[in-house]
Amino acid sequence: MALTSLAAVVMSASAQSESGNEEAAPPPPFESTQPGQSAQPNVSEQAQGLHLGELHWAPIESQCGFTGGANAVPEMETKEAQPLVFVTMASAMPDRTSLLERGYIMANGIVRELERGKSAPNREGTVTTVWRSAGEPRINVSVAIDETKKTGGEVEYDGSMTVHWGDKKETVEIQGRCIDPSAASGTH
Repeated sequence: MALTSLAAVVMSASAQSESGNEEAAPPPPFESTQPGQSAQPNVSEQAQGLHLGELHWAPIESQCGFTGGANAVPEMETKEAQPLVFVTMASAMPDRTSLLERGYIMANGIVRELERGKSAPNREGTVTTVWRSAGEPRINVSVAIDETKKTGGEVEYDGSMTVHWGDKKETVEIQGRCIDPSAASGTH
């Protein structure tokens, strides 16, 4: 008898959906949007472009902050949010003798955490640091900067940032300010 009642309920539900009397359920409020970030290969889809966004970071304590384009050099001690294209944070390692530095950018609407890679001067003497994302899809960021001014415990820089996402690449001019590691008290 239980199977007969179950069959009747299923047939009744099927008849309601065919007749259009069924109310549509509202969409969930936090429906996942997938801006090209799924783990599944998108072989049949068009390749998505690379769009860099701005992080409104303050008042989170950071090691360095960089603005893009013609924006002014960011203030490191402000409590107001600033539009930044690249940010780094440093935290003390358990041994308390070294720092672990991470970088952050917004690419295609997603904030990505980056691990610091190799850093060396290029042919012109500009210091270039490579940053890599840990997760997929991989993002590589090359930050090439020259010191322009030292003020108190901070150093100002000018340069460029090149972001590689798959076969996409975007380069932007950047200006930034970092806490001077030689003047820092080791609390960062």
